[in-house]
Amino acid sequence: MNLEYGFEEIQEMNDFEILYKEYLGIIKKYIEQGYDRKNIIIDYTSGTKPMSVALVTAALATDVSYISYTYGIRGGGGRVKSGKERVITLSTTLFDTEKRLNQAKIFFNKNLFEASEEFLSHYKDISHPNFEWEIKFITKLSQALNFWDKFEFNKSFEILNELKKNEEMLKIA
Repeated sequence: MNLEYGFEEIQEMNDFEILYKEYLGIIKKYIEQGYDRKNIIIDYTSGTKPMSVALVTAALATDVSYISYTYGIRGGGGRVKSGKERVITLSTTLFDTEKRLNQAKIFFNKNLFEASEEFLSHYKDISHPNFEWEIKFITKLSQALNFWDKFEFNKSFEILNELKKNEEMLKIA
């Protein structure tokens, strides 16, 4: 595995808008250089609160897949003691999947069943596992209602019967 570490220095510490634009530009620069969003990890451990929030927001805006944070037992000056560090890496797909699922529901609720199904199918490989059943359910229901709208009742009933047989998919949280 080839790991690379990037370091960019920004003088601003408190202005969220300036920081966000700077971070956004830096992340986009790496993406334009060919770095895959799935392989970029944004670490927001150090810095002021505006710096951390701007960095995480820029990561979410550019669909970077991971953000991380280092914590642990702190020593003098508030820094984590060497050897006592713990790193938490979070997948941003949780936020992204929820946002995309909400958009699919908007399509669905406007009776745009084909749009809902197609929208979800584009993101099935990058969805967060917490939403797996809901995505499957809305996709299948969208398919069934799309067939119904096209007077393809047999296909619609096949899908609805499949949903009925799989009670897990009928559970709505």
